[in-house]
Amino acid sequence: NHDPHYRVANYLVQDLHRFKDVPGATNNSHTQTSLPQYRKMLLVYLPMRTKLGTGRFSKEDIIAIFKGS
Repeated sequence: NHDPHYRVANYLVQDLHRFKDVPGATNNSHTQTSLPQYRKMLLVYLPMRTKLGTGRFSKEDIIAIFKGS
């Protein structure tokens, strides 16, 4: 929550009322309950990051990263 982008995101959601389809979009995401999922995502992402030099991630890559599998 100390990331400089937090204030930008909060402004877009709270003040400009954008991204209404994502309730609580600027809530705290750095909790002990979310950390295990972030670690799973990181394990999937790290081997894929070499693709960044050759272009973009595919839709399937992004889904796999977010699923952590």
